[in-house]
Amino acid sequence: PAAIFLIIAGKTWFGIGLLLWSLIVIANIDNILRPYLVRREVNLHELLVFISSMGGIATFGFFGVILGPVIAALLKTSLQIYAESQGPPAIPS
Repeated sequence: PAAIFLIIAGKTWFGIGLLLWSLIVIANIDNILRPYLVRREVNLHELLVFISSMGGIATFGFFGVILGPVIAALLKTSLQIYAESQGPPAIPS
């Protein structure tokens, strides 16, 4: 919206510059950096990071970008601990 406003207001080059900046840099930061930053810390699959981030945004708003993957990592770790505590399944005789 800001780029369109600048173009309409007569500041064409500023509007085009802002449009290019938002298309190239801002749109790709989330797609490139977040999976690397989040995945290294919590060892989650990229798809799970994406889904938990979108669910976090839908539930918690802006802070959901961080809270969604954290909750997903806690759930994954809790399920792993539970599975390890149960031991292997019993073999029927």
